[in-house]
Amino acid sequence: LFRSHIAAGHLIIGGIVEAMALGCPLPIAARRNEATGARYNARQAARFADHSPSDGLRSLRRNGGIVARFLSSLKDEQLDRATDTIEGPITTQDEIEHGLLGHLCRHFEALQEAVRG
Repeated sequence: LFRSHIAAGHLIIGGIVEAMALGCPLPIAARRNEATGARYNARQAARFADHSPSDGLRSLRRNGGIVARFLSSLKDEQLDRATDTIEGPITTQDEIEHGLLGHLCRHFEALQEAVRG
């Protein structure tokens, strides 16, 4: 479940990054707040309940590769492009660092805490 959630997040947040980089309207996922995000995560957990760890790893590899290829194609002006969001204007680079990579890091930190008990 954990791996599948992160893998899905790669595509969701990657879609936000893509819209920002290309100057397109932001997808609905970019307008989630904490409450709507929690509801989405609950639905996602139900959808991924029967995923095995190997299913999750396959999704991580596939989705991570898709996003990595896109990120490697970005030009400096796309990374520097600022977009108005519900949190104020942020650059594509900021969304990559705080949104995409931040999502992964926050889950990794939570997992570390759980293991430490």
